[in-house]
Amino acid sequence: MDKLKLIGKNIKALRQEQNLTQDQFAEILHVTRQSVSKWETGDSAPDIENLIFIAEKFGVSMDDLVFGIGHRNTSNNKTSALEYLDRKNQREENRKILNRPKQITNVWEFLAEYWWVVTAIIGTIGWAVAIAH
Repeated sequence: MDKLKLIGKNIKALRQEQNLTQDQFAEILHVTRQSVSKWETGDSAPDIENLIFIAEKFGVSMDDLVFGIGHRNTSNNKTSALEYLDRKNQREENRKILNRPKQITNVWEFLAEYWWVVTAIIGTIGWAVAIAH
């Protein structure tokens, strides 16, 4: 079965299990009813954020949503939507830490980082002194 159709079939089954109409489901996800209809017919697929939200809403793993409830993955890498979000948030936090400006704590670190500024200042002072004499 085509992957998009399988995802759509699983979304439809989960939505119907919760007794939600396409309109109600679309409102929860902040998408149009037409989008939900296209997902369920396999004409398109929800983006990753919507897949995660749907998995959380119905209490299923991403594997269950993509491959079907009861699907057994042969690897031990089965990841729930919440674990995925936790890892995503951790990556974002790590990125913020890495992009934080470096704090300079002593003169040697300053000289190592800004040697070119110090050289320019000393050269300018030397030039100004030479002109003054």
